[in-house]
Formats: sequence, structure tokens, C-alpha cells
Amino acid sequence: MAFRQGILGGITILIFTTGCTSKAERAFMMGCVSHESMKAQCECVYGELKDHYPKAVFNNMEQGYVPPDFVEQTAAAALRCQD
Repeated sequence: MAFRQGILGGITILIFTTGCTSKAERAFMMGCVSHESMKAQCECVYGELKDHYPKAVFNNMEQGYVPPDFVEQTAAAALRCQD
């Protein structure tokens, strides 16, 4: 449960972050890890999302764009990263 809350916190921060991708990664990790989630799982989810979406999509997300499948992709990544 804490991991899921951390992922949701990371998603929220990632969506509302502006700047370069490294800032988005830091914001995602800060939101994810601050909810007592495991750092390795948060890094895994971010890596999965980064592999799934092209850099242009990440740049658009930093400006508030949310891909239609973002929640589903994040949930699927979280499940893959639980192992």
C-alpha cells in the first residue's frame, strides 16, 4: 500500500514539474520515496516509464501533458517492479 501511495505521489509531482528530465526524475523520486516506498522500486518504475515514453512525451509531461495511458503504464510498471 505504501509503495502504491508513493507511486501516486511520484506521478503527481512528475506531472506538475517543469524543467529538464533530470528535474522530473528527482521530483518523481522525491514524491515516491517520501511515502516510505523503497527507493529501488521507485527507480525501477521511473526507468520503465522512461523506456516506454519517448523523450518528447516526457518533455510535454513536464509542461502538464498527461498521456492517456499514463496511469495504466505506471500501474503496470509498479507490478513489474515488485519482483
